Amino acid sequence: MAVVPVAVLLAAVPACRPGGGPTPTGPQSAAAGPVVPGVGGSIAGPGRLVIAWCDRWGVASPTTAGGKADLVTVHAYGMDEHRPLEGRSAVLPDGATAPGLCGPPRSTSAAADRQMFNADLTLLAGTVPAPGGGRAAAAFALSDGRATAPEPGTVADGRGPLFRTGSSALWYARADGRVAAHDLAVPGAAPAPQGQVPGPDFALDGDRVWSRRPLETKADGVVVVPGGEVAAGEAGGGAVLWHRTDPASSYGQQYVEPVRLGRGDSGSGLPGADQLPRCWPRLWLGPRTLLCISADNLYRVTLADDFGAVRQAEPLLPAGGPRTTDAVASPDGRSLAYLTAQDGETSLYRLDLAAGARPVRVSRIPSAGPIPSDSARTVLPGTDRGAPRLIAWL
Repeated sequence: MAVVPVAVLLAAVPACRPGGGPTPTGPQSAAAGPVVPGVGGSIAGPGRLVIAWCDRWGVASPTTAGGKADLVTVHAYGMDEHRPLEGRSAVLPDGATAPGLCGPPRSTSAAADRQMFNADLTLLAGTVPAPGGGRAAAAFALSDGRATAPEPGTVADGRGPLFRTGSSALWYARADGRVAAHDLAVPGAAPAPQGQVPGPDFALDGDRVWSRRPLETKADGVVVVPGGEVAAGEAGGGAVLWHRTDPASSYGQQYVEPVRLGRGDSGSGLPGADQLPRCWPRLWLGPRTLLCISADNLYRVTLADDFGAVRQAEPLLPAGGPRTTDAVASPDGRSLAYLTAQDGETSLYRLDLAAGARPVRVSRIPSAGPIPSDSARTVLPGTDRGAPRLIAWL
């Protein structure tokens, strides 16, 4: 199997054709046209797997002497070609960042990872310095890093906007709790109010805001079941569950008291919870079936019809494997793709969800390596290289 060193590809060109040649992209300039969905062309395509990472303050600023900027890279892999088919890399403007991708690493839901990008994967949600101070929501073109105009108001420190799944509508909560949505696909559209939330952030399920979660759970770790009755997340080192209608806890209006789905330190456990080791929920495989990622395995967790008990916790991978970091489901729900990390190297695997199936490695993805010289995209010495994230199986 041929191995393509992704780190070598990172700095070479902003975009690559499947045939290996460069796809021209313009410099960061207003002359390149407005930052709208579709700008620069999309790497999306049926069957492709999308992997992204961010080198935080990883490159020299293109506009400020001595400054640093974030470098974002996105690659589309072919499941059968065992290599990246196409890619984009973009240097974000001075002071800009994408908190979901460039922030501290943590356990996130598959839905939240996908919502960092718009439907056609040409825009990335993030924040820029607000005109009056603080941070404002915005979106960046993956073709060249240019930003949309700052959204009105400011967002809470460390929080960022997200795209509604399957659209280019940018949703965000202002510092005063007001939620707005701005459809970037509609020329001249203004941000539309979407209600109020009690805290600084929220999870988004379609057009429904999930504003309450357990105290230790992050908004981008909330995994909402199809139908929206319950959500799962990580708290106290293990998987937990709560209902949309649960009352607010004594900690504050934005928090609820969950029940444990497995081993952990938060809440009382459901019947059968002891069979599930500590893990973090990643996605729902069905109306009562949750995928949970432990330190070295993927667990298919089957719940009772009323979500009142854990019926089964089934490990999907051979024991003793490398650390699993991300997973996404295929469009038909019959397979998984996932990433593993071992000895400084990330690998992409496929696993069919049929009985007796074994994982198959699709490609190796080195997360560090020599970078060719490029005046705009040379990663600075000493940069803490960003870990690859599995965004979607299209």
